[in-house]
Parts: sequence; structure tokens; C-alpha cells
Amino acid sequence: MSAQKALWEVAVDRCGYVTTNDARMLGIAPVTLRQLVQRGQLESAAHGVYRFSKFPVTEYDHFMLAVLWTGKVGTRLSGETALATYEACDINPTKIHLCLPTGARTRRRGGEGYELHYENLQDHETAWWQNIPTVTLNTAIRQCFESKTPTYLLRQAVEFGARCGQLLPSEVAAWNERLEARNG
Repeated sequence: MSAQKALWEVAVDRCGYVTTNDARMLGIAPVTLRQLVQRGQLESAAHGVYRFSKFPVTEYDHFMLAVLWTGKVGTRLSGETALATYEACDINPTKIHLCLPTGARTRRRGGEGYELHYENLQDHETAWWQNIPTVTLNTAIRQCFESKTPTYLLRQAVEFGARCGQLLPSEVAAWNERLEARNG
């Protein structure tokens, strides 16, 4: 299988993006990525992140790019961004919130539009939204509660979670109690 085809198979599940690390894991030298850029098959999207030019652009591309930009396994959309992607409340974050594992650091340029948070997430706290690694709604609410997101937005998110079944009845009750205590 050609390097381009092998990379394409990875990109199909990632809004058309591949990384230098993906290439290495496939046994493809990073220089091959640069050659594909020179031939117009790939575009450089960020440090170590490339996108197939022929792949259809979607409204979610910038979220996948944000996750891949960190270069860290386990990165997920989080907090206010996760609430916005789930359309759980009327929140409109000014930056894309990303959760990286504790101890992971990135020094890449181009992250001005991202807000990085560090936390070791358990498996039950992780999910996928539009094939993009994300935290669960319950985890997003917790992160926003801890970061002082306004209570009325969190109430909306809890109501949404109850309505669509993304929160268990016990989680809804616990959040309603915590939000009531926060106001009191």
C-alpha cells in the first residue's frame, strides 16, 4: 500500500487530517509528508499536522485540528467547548478548550485560540462527538462548575442532559443539588 493511501485511511476518520506521529506509526518517514505537500496532495495545517487537500471541508474541522495540534495522545475537547459542541446550553466560548493528560506539555506555536487544561480523565469521562475526542457531558459540566461558568448555563446543560438521556437521573439530582448550593 502506498504511503499516501495508508495516510488517507487514517485521515478519513479525522476530518482529513494526519500527523507526523501517524506517519511514524505507519512506518512512513516524515520527509514523505513534505513531499506530499510539495505535490499538492497534503496541506500543512499546523506544526506536525497535515490535511488532505481533496478531503471535503466540514464545520467541525477546526475542532479536530485543535485536538491534533497538541501532539498529545489523550487530548479531548473539554469544558465550555464540549458544552457548546453538544449544544447543551447557550454558551459561546471565545477559545477552544482542550483537556490534556496531567504532565503533558506542548510548546507549539499557533495555539492562541486554544485554552489548555490538564487532567487525567477516567474512561467513563471520555466520549466522541462527530468522531472527535471529547469529554462526556457530565465531565464537561463538572469542569465548567469548577471553572466558575455561570450557574444558569450549567442549569441549561443539566436540563439538556436529562432531556436527551446523556445524564443519569442520579447525576441530574446531584447537579441540581450542587447548583442550588452554589446559588445559596
